[in-house]
Amino acid sequence: MPLTPQQDALCHKLEQQLGPEGLDAASIIRQQASEIDGLWDRLNHAYMVMRENIGDHSHLRAEVDQLRRLAWIHRIPKEKCAPPGGAQSP
Repeated sequence: MPLTPQQDALCHKLEQQLGPEGLDAASIIRQQASEIDGLWDRLNHAYMVMRENIGDHSHLRAEVDQLRRLAWIHRIPKEKCAPPGGAQSP
């Protein structure tokens, strides 16, 4: 989930108006957006592999569970991710 143009504009505004603190805040926002984007990539990959029924799924289940925990930490909306230990299917 890369930053939307509005979110990126907000980061630029933070950098310009708040000085060093704004730079730090904008950097954290961009880093978290990048991490969330990476988590979704991993989750999508694991889901696609599971749908194709390839090989042993135990390692995939562990990967999906780990991704759900990380997504929950980042508070991704519940309609996109079940809470840790949840049994919601995509």
